[in-house]
Amino acid sequence: MKIPLIPDKKDPIWILFAKVVKVIDSDNFKEELSRNGLKPIKSHQTMLKIVILSMFFKLDIVHVYNQVNKKPKLFKFLKIEELPSLKQLREIYSRHSEDKYLELTLKILNKLNFKKIRNLKTIVIDSTSITLDLKFSGRYLSKQMLLDKDYKRGYSTNKGHYAGFQLTLAMEYKTCRPLALLINPGSPNDTKMFDDILHELKRRRLLREGQLILCDRGFYSFDNYMIGINKYKNSSISVSKEETIFNNIN
Repeated sequence: MKIPLIPDKKDPIWILFAKVVKVIDSDNFKEELSRNGLKPIKSHQTMLKIVILSMFFKLDIVHVYNQVNKKPKLFKFLKIEELPSLKQLREIYSRHSEDKYLELTLKILNKLNFKKIRNLKTIVIDSTSITLDLKFSGRYLSKQMLLDKDYKRGYSTNKGHYAGFQLTLAMEYKTCRPLALLINPGSPNDTKMFDDILHELKRRRLLREGQLILCDRGFYSFDNYMIGINKYKNSSISVSKEETIFNNIN
């Protein structure tokens, strides 16, 4: 059963998402949309709010869209003036590649007024699937049909088979500040993404000797353990369950 979306000002997830909505509605974000050729701006803002909301609660986009369309409280919470059709939102999303949206996200994150990172000791790494509801009228999407698409077929234990991407995220342990993210088509194995996300952290000059890297079992392999020690100069790895990692974040 798909959960109903009811904004709750006391719920940490809704509190965080309200901040996301605020960023999307900010003048800086509108300027970045315009600079990157993502027009009309209001339509892209609406599309991103619905897509990100579906990611927050791990729900398909059709369900989220229907919830927004039927619930005035949710409509108001998202600060949407006019809701395009689902077909229009799909068309808007498909105009650009995932690299374009990734570039936009990184630009916005870099402009946020975070405190300067000092003594970064622990980094959390995790991944999640980004599903696109593209099964029009229940049509099956074969691998051949997706050969010329940026997204691919994937599989996750929570969502089963899907068409979309995989997000790999690294963030600061204490503040949950995002440090780096990667988006890949389909669902590459987490073990294959470990070196890539550490490389991105090093490129951003955030990876240093003696840091603790927390990740779930999906990222663990002996080769990755040795990569952490040898390639990244004694970056240690702690293999933990997702619940253990996040329940300890204050």
